[in-house]
Amino acid sequence: TGNTTRVDFPTNAGRGGMQLKGRHIQPGAAIFVNGRRVDGAIMCTLGGDLPSCDEEKITVTLNAAPSAPQVSIDPAQPDQQGGDDSQGEDRQKPKVER
Repeated sequence: TGNTTRVDFPTNAGRGGMQLKGRHIQPGAAIFVNGRRVDGAIMCTLGGDLPSCDEEKITVTLNAAPSAPQVSIDPAQPDQQGGDDSQGEDRQKPKVER
């Protein structure tokens, strides 16, 4: 089939397999969620065999729900970065005597 400008978002996300369009997906392709490889399966939804699925419709099914991404923030002290505090919260204004 030819190129298309219509973009379909995955359906059934969170409940079973996600149905979406996929092109040139090879058998045994790896699945990544949030940059981490996860176990699961990719299959043609309407028929055909990878990489030639009918109407380019595929279903991606994960073996387990991925864990939430871990976010950590390491607040740096202004003197550790070698620069001044751009927020100006901890800086004292110089005193001007008259």
